Amino acid sequence: MYFLARLARSAAFVLVLAPAAVQAELLADIRARGTLKVATAELSPWVMRDAGGRLVGLEVDLAERLAADLGVKLELEAVPFDSLVDRRASRDFDVVAANLSITPARALRVAFSRPYDSARIRAVVRLDRVAEDVEVDGLNAGDIRLGVVAGSTAADVAAERFPLAETTEYESQAALLAALVDGPLSGAIASSPLPQHLVVEHQDKLRVVEGEPLRTTVEALAVPQGEPVFLTFLDNWLDALAAEGFIASSRRHWLGDEEPEAETAP
Repeated sequence: MYFLARLARSAAFVLVLAPAAVQAELLADIRARGTLKVATAELSPWVMRDAGGRLVGLEVDLAERLAADLGVKLELEAVPFDSLVDRRASRDFDVVAANLSITPARALRVAFSRPYDSARIRAVVRLDRVAEDVEVDGLNAGDIRLGVVAGSTAADVAAERFPLAETTEYESQAALLAALVDGPLSGAIASSPLPQHLVVEHQDKLRVVEGEPLRTTVEALAVPQGEPVFLTFLDNWLDALAAEGFIASSRRHWLGDEEPEAETAP
């Protein structure tokens, strides 16, 4: 009996240690293969294409700097926003850099670095389809047609705050903006500074609904769960970039002078 009890305890001990023993070391794998695979999504002004079709923006700056600091080549791929978490969870990519906000639902499937940015979700509306003095609560009505990017936090906010409105999810930001500016939408729900940028571009057609933001979010890099070494590296790396001023400089260049509402990397 004593032998069996010891055997049972030994088996339990092995089971406790097993996850650590077989744990993947993504950081070592990236350096060994010599490439960093990053997924992003085209969401202006965070990620967009320049005149030559090359991806540019804050998230691209971060991806390029990360690859350079790791001493590896960058493989950057733009995918639909609503597939980012699925593709990351299945380990198709090493990192997601796509203005991806931290939510409890996403954190169940991927691991997030410390935040490096924040945003306020707001409503932008058509002047010819919504009353000039409409407030946020006025958008929760059956005759209001709202648009969001599929899979975004803005989509969750629209469902929660405007259940009576007709909300359409668009696979791409380009499709959403076309439906807002020239299509059937009354308005759109999106993260700042996009609503403000749209109003500057279409002053005669759009306006941002004033008042408190619908939600404030924090954005981070997403990596596979079970990679504490890589996650610790990313946290330390983001701290170094924040102290250096790299993140703030890139943010001002691509997003403008609007400061993040929440504090990011300490």
